[in-house]
Amino acid sequence: MKIRPYVGRDTRGLLELWNSAHPSESLTIERMAKLIFLDCNFSPEDLLVAVGDEDRGPVGMAYCPHRYFAVGKDGDRDEKKGFITYFAVAGDCFDEVGRMLLSACEEHHRKGGRNFLTTAYSPLYLTQGFESGEENYIRLFGSFGYSSFRSYKRSADLSSYSLPGSYAEKRRRLECEGIAIGPLTYEYLPEFLDPAAAFSSPGWSWEFRIRLSADTDLEKARVAVCGGHLIGGCIFGDPNSDEGRFGPLGVSPAFRGRGVGGVLFADCLETMKRRGIKKAWAQWTPGEGPAHALYEKAGFGIEACFVSFRKELK
Repeated sequence: MKIRPYVGRDTRGLLELWNSAHPSESLTIERMAKLIFLDCNFSPEDLLVAVGDEDRGPVGMAYCPHRYFAVGKDGDRDEKKGFITYFAVAGDCFDEVGRMLLSACEEHHRKGGRNFLTTAYSPLYLTQGFESGEENYIRLFGSFGYSSFRSYKRSADLSSYSLPGSYAEKRRRLECEGIAIGPLTYEYLPEFLDPAAAFSSPGWSWEFRIRLSADTDLEKARVAVCGGHLIGGCIFGDPNSDEGRFGPLGVSPAFRGRGVGGVLFADCLETMKRRGIKKAWAQWTPGEGPAHALYEKAGFGIEACFVSFRKELK
């Protein structure tokens, strides 16, 4: 058994391996190309492939990127941070190959000078971790000393969605306070994409930029404006998945607790329903706190629980 960098002839075998190992998150060849090979951080050296001694096809894979391009206004590329994602191992040799592959991922990042590893990768990703039922992967990472954290994929049926009874009143109250909610316009586009915006984050800014670069339908981005500045924003639709993807959504800390998030949320869902979208879904949602309550109130049920990992290398 050996582990080597990706070469072009691996492509179909990697697709088959991934779909066999993770059938609930299956890929097409086109989507795999979008999410891995067209990733702005992709390098063949970062895609590790496990093969048998005769190299007849992959039995394990792990994409181990780091950020070549800055995320954030200050130019920080997180040079000490490495990622491990698209981790898949054939079931009949899981224990042997899984340990070899994870060790190789750590050594790959160690040689690159990276000392903090996480499976939570952005800007492009398929899942936010391993599903809670994938115990073999969860045990593997745990045995290597990784700490875990959970997040949830949620969804809501928009065919039965209706605006909350308090929506109109809350929206009028916000308007009286000088807060307007509606579609993004080109005048506010630079501010919407600013990774330093108080309602956003560098990772979200990447998300917004990628999606709007592929589709400049600004009505898919909903914003809250006060005093000529954005104080909140969200987006739906994703060219790398489907129109039903909802979020991220954020409100500037100074304006939280005034109902801005709830009205912005409802405005976005109503826009999605008006466009004929039947189902809304969101990733990386928490299991508690204000954001959890907001999703619950909007009718988003938990569809899957994911376990992600992180570790400091010694």
